[in-house]
Amino acid sequence: MEPITELLRRSREGDQDAGQQLASLVYSQLHRIAEGCLRTERSEHTLTATALVNEAWLRLAGSNQPGFQDRGHFFALAARKMRQILVDYARQRGAAKRGSGKQVPLTDSIALAAMDDTETVLAMNTLLDQLEKGNPKRARFFELRFFGGMTPEEIAEVDKTSLSTVYRELRLAQVWLYQQIRESR
Repeated sequence: MEPITELLRRSREGDQDAGQQLASLVYSQLHRIAEGCLRTERSEHTLTATALVNEAWLRLAGSNQPGFQDRGHFFALAARKMRQILVDYARQRGAAKRGSGKQVPLTDSIALAAMDDTETVLAMNTLLDQLEKGNPKRARFFELRFFGGMTPEEIAEVDKTSLSTVYRELRLAQVWLYQQIRESR
């Protein structure tokens, strides 16, 4: 059994030492994922990668998850938590700045370019939620790639699938997002 998977199992069973070992073992990967998430944010973003990792760790530890199945499941959920933190942050910023509930039209650049404002982050989150309803795997791959900063090779390893499948699903996710953006004009 892989060390991370074994530590996850032991931590789930209440082994405090395993939880500490797990934290030190996965911290650098979580930090890299957080840096990937923040690369897509506006340049003056006030969250740091370290703060994002810490908040995600607290949410993962405090969640009612029945337990992580394996390394891939853990990192997928960590990337999702980071995305949720950034979306929550964007919502709070938008509410404070302009009042809540404002609808913003999407542009073509959202599918391929960096997200540099609050409205774009919220719009991308809504689109990913819609994609997840229709194709959860495709949405998860896109989330890991663009919010988690993982390479296609890393996604293939985490998901235990072929690299060609990852590339295909990422491309199809981009096409779907582009179509949704075009239709919303």
